[in-house]
Amino acid sequence: MQSGSKYPTLHWSEYGPSVAARYNLKKSGPDRYNGPCPNCGGDDRFWIKSYNGEMKVNCNQCGDFKAIYAEMEASGVIPKPNLQPLQIATAPDMADFDDHTPYHTRKGVDLIGADLDGDTVVVRIYNADRQRVGTQRISPNGKKMFSKGMAQSGAFGVVGKPESGTVYVAEGWATSVSVHMATGRPVIFALNSGNLPKVAKVLTELFPSSEFIVAADNDDPGVKAAQASGFQYALPPAGQDWNDLHAASGLEAVNTGLQNLIAAGTSLEAAAREVTGISADDMNFAMDSRGAIPFNHHNAMEILTKSDEWKHVFAFDEFAQRKMVMQQIPGAAGNPDKFRPREIKDSDYISVVRWFNMNGFLRANKNTICDVVDASCHENIISPVRHYLEDLGKKAEQDPEDDDYLDQWAIRMLGVEPQSDEHQLYIYEVSRKWIISAVARALDPGCKADGVLIMEGSQGAGKSTALRVLAGDEWFGDALPQMGTKDASDYLRGKWIVELAELSNINKAEVEIVKAFVSRTEERFRPAYGRSEICYPRHCVFAGTTNKSDYLRDETGNRRFWPIKCGKIDVSLIKKEREKLLGEAVKAYINGEEWWLSGEAESYARTEQDKRLAVDEWTGEIETYCQTRHEVAITEIAKDVFDMSPKEVNRMTQNRISSILSSIGYTRSGKFTTGELRNKAKFVRET
Repeated sequence: MQSGSKYPTLHWSEYGPSVAARYNLKKSGPDRYNGPCPNCGGDDRFWIKSYNGEMKVNCNQCGDFKAIYAEMEASGVIPKPNLQPLQIATAPDMADFDDHTPYHTRKGVDLIGADLDGDTVVVRIYNADRQRVGTQRISPNGKKMFSKGMAQSGAFGVVGKPESGTVYVAEGWATSVSVHMATGRPVIFALNSGNLPKVAKVLTELFPSSEFIVAADNDDPGVKAAQASGFQYALPPAGQDWNDLHAASGLEAVNTGLQNLIAAGTSLEAAAREVTGISADDMNFAMDSRGAIPFNHHNAMEILTKSDEWKHVFAFDEFAQRKMVMQQIPGAAGNPDKFRPREIKDSDYISVVRWFNMNGFLRANKNTICDVVDASCHENIISPVRHYLEDLGKKAEQDPEDDDYLDQWAIRMLGVEPQSDEHQLYIYEVSRKWIISAVARALDPGCKADGVLIMEGSQGAGKSTALRVLAGDEWFGDALPQMGTKDASDYLRGKWIVELAELSNINKAEVEIVKAFVSRTEERFRPAYGRSEICYPRHCVFAGTTNKSDYLRDETGNRRFWPIKCGKIDVSLIKKEREKLLGEAVKAYINGEEWWLSGEAESYARTEQDKRLAVDEWTGEIETYCQTRHEVAITEIAKDVFDMSPKEVNRMTQNRISSILSSIGYTRSGKFTTGELRNKAKFVRET
């Protein structure tokens, strides 16, 4: 016999020949003998053979090897066993097993209610009349075979001795032994889930003084069988049976889990609510005609948005336009206390699918989970900048500053020096309106806020640092891709203040793109690998930085740019008073204050903008030539001023002269109709 049996190992060389001689067996093959069975007397059905040097014994007629061994022990042909106390099995190490390790050893349970035939576990099976009707043979790999011709319907096996008190009912033998080892109570096993309700019908008659509890498998068939039994029942973790729990967490976990009973007659809907941690009042599962809870969009959505485990896991950050994981995904490895909110990754969807699979929804699939997770995010909207500013606004209401605090922050913090009363009014307006516009974009995304603060100052003066401190590292952007592109639109997600660095590097051909880009109120594009186009309102404002004084390239459309010349920037003061400054801006916004320049300041802004216009070196010569002329043509100027022939006047030259004419007060007005300039574009001085 193999180790694991209550019998000692019987070596073939020591016992095979003597057993063959004792029972007059005939040699039927190499190291194999057949003959009459010493138990049932069946002719030639009894056999012994050598298997890896050990003696194997059985009868193909009666199959009662226990009685055969008892007879051989009584005749003295084999020694009597030296019985050892049974040991409580622990979770086995599968690496120590080979193909012949018996099933009970692999499952980590004692050999109770069964015998061992070589490496095969043999379980005795009974019917409702308490008669033994056959056996179930379980091979080392778990394959199960019943006695030929045995009726399985209503048949069962027994682990322990049923008596008054609690008797557990389970599906399989190994599960039953785990339950028995954990509780010390007898267990009746029904062979499979389909047979369990049939067995339950006869148990109350067979054992009238017992109280029955179904130790159910936690899968769809197992829960349905427990429900149909009419007994109260207990469930292990989803997707497991009680032997799985024994192997994973020990017998104490099994004993504890069996105390969590679900009342007899509890519907599948209510049982599922209990498993997922959802109260009956909150649950609204869609069920099929059999009362089962299938995996579908609705049921998955119910679990992700209402169960205690899931309802706070996913969120949508409307500021960053990103789907977020706010808590550790149930079942994921790692310390939940160290988890930090992050954007959803593709692997997160697989983690959700696995959780559903392990909790009884075996048909859960990634496509449906992706849909449901995305939808559940929008059930929990967050907006970090808005929440932050609202809190600062409340603080400002409780501890207000003087009315002119917002007017003077650029003077105090950025070192701006007013040059005149008009200039001071302009500085006050720009300082106040721009910071309020930043708050407006955060609290009312997509509102019109196209004023661009332009901070002029020497290189290394701290302009970018000041903007970064004002916005906060997380919400500041200084690496904007080319404006007007999909990448630029994508970059703005999650940014509150975006720096337009070194405006002097923008050439004239790009001016219209820049003006259009900063004037948008929403972004619309298809992100990389995205399934559809997205559209979201802008949450950001812009601020430019430059160390030049002639960075504006176009004579028109400069109203968007609000230039100020910075002196010594006090970054430490910005850090110190940042929250106070933003809180006052929130208070002004809530009180209905506008965030665009007023008439007087807007008029003066044009003066400041004109000072920053980049001047073409041809301007002076063309302006001198045009002093005495009311009407001029481009080719005329090119010939008379720059001595160019008509062939030399290309498109670039035409555009350059046309731009200069516009800057000195000429507008295009049709064509000349007579003379040498006939059919040439005519530019007329504005009066």
